[in-house]
Parts: sequence; C-alpha cells; structure tokens
Amino acid sequence: MPKGVYIRKPRRTICDELEDYVLNGKHGTTCEPWWGYINDARGGRGYLHAYGCFGAAAVDKVPSIASRVALGFKLNREIKPDHLAIHSCDNPSCVNPNHIREGTHKDNARDMMLRERSKSGFTNKQILGIYKRLERGESLRAIAKRFGVQMPAIWKISKQRTWTHVAWNVDAAKMKAARKKTLDRNRPRGVKNGSSKLTNRKVVMIRKRHKRGETQASIAKHYGISTTTLASVLQKKTWKHVK
Repeated sequence: MPKGVYIRKPRRTICDELEDYVLNGKHGTTCEPWWGYINDARGGRGYLHAYGCFGAAAVDKVPSIASRVALGFKLNREIKPDHLAIHSCDNPSCVNPNHIREGTHKDNARDMMLRERSKSGFTNKQILGIYKRLERGESLRAIAKRFGVQMPAIWKISKQRTWTHVAWNVDAAKMKAARKKTLDRNRPRGVKNGSSKLTNRKVVMIRKRHKRGETQASIAKHYGISTTTLASVLQKKTWKHVK
C-alpha cells in the first residue's frame, strides 16, 4: 500500500448484523429478541433503519420492522407488500428465523383464533365470561375494571365490533331489562344523593300537606324546590322508597 494512503473499511451496520445472524447464526427453539430499537407503543415490535435490506422501507428515514427484514433474508427475496411476518412464538420483537413465516392477514387472524391470543390479551373463554356479565346487566366500567382494560374495549365487544368469531346468542330485550335493573339498584337514592335538597322526613311531610289541599306552588316554595321536582315526588316517580 502506498505511503499515506488510507482505505476505510465499510462500516458494519445493524442491517449487516441482522443478515449475518439470520444466514450464519445458530437458531435454537428460544426467541432471539431484537437488539435494536423496540417500540412499546406498537406492540413491542423491533424497528431499524435498513435501506437496501429485504423487506425494508423504500426510504431510509422510514424505519422497518426487524422481523420482516429478517424474514426477507431468510427467504432471499422481498416480502409481498400485503403479507405479514407472522410469529409462531407470539413475540413481536423476536427475529429468530425459525419463528417467523410469511402469511396474509387472514392467516394471522386464524392463528389468533387457534392460539386464543389478541392484542387485548383476551381469550375465547374470557370473552364468553364478558358476555355473561353483560347479560346479567353488569356495567361496562365494572367489567373493564375486572379485566384490567379500558372501557371502550368492552363497549366494542358488547356491540359485536370485535371478537365476532365468538358466538353470542343474546336476548337484547332481556339484557336491556337486566341493565336497567342494575342501574336502578346502584343509583344513589334519597339522602344518599349528595345534590338532593330533600330528606325522607320532608318527603313524608310534602305528601301530607298535598293531601290536606295545599297548593303545589306553596309547598315547592317552602322547601326550595321546583314544581317539576315536587310533582315527581307526589307521583312517586322519585323517592319511591319513602312510603
């Protein structure tokens, strides 16, 4: 080499490391977690800037899914745009080529049903349990708290927006009646309602005064309530528990 001439070796990229692992590494039965960036907000997937790799994004600034790139190296070709890198281990960050195969969205959904997995963490058995709780009239909030999820997830299940493959033969009218009964039972009544101006004793006196012929306007003025509220008390639409 002539004096003063320096030849720089090509820098080894993370894409090169992944290619070397897939093609030359020892792949056992255990998962090989991606050693690069993991995005927890996207289900724990591994990402890398891998322009030029199989399955990589066309633009270098757009990160690619590591497992998809690993599958491209394994198959020695590009992954079809409408296909997925499906994990047999259900570990999104795994790049072990023995755990990854190419498949469609339908294949992935079939895997989900067979292994009873989902992003929500539910199983078919748990979904059936949720159906039973809904039929008993249990509130969405209570069910969500019981299963440790957000209320919209239970709402979607109740409306059959998700988990439609789990059969649910429910009598809608019966479920609505059970829900109304639960709401009535849990609704704060009488003095337990913090915004109420009345008490059990006042309600009894209101009804007695009305029976004696006193006008509703004068009774409402005396107790500081509206005539509409007074009418509901007299008609026993409210304070029904006070005889």
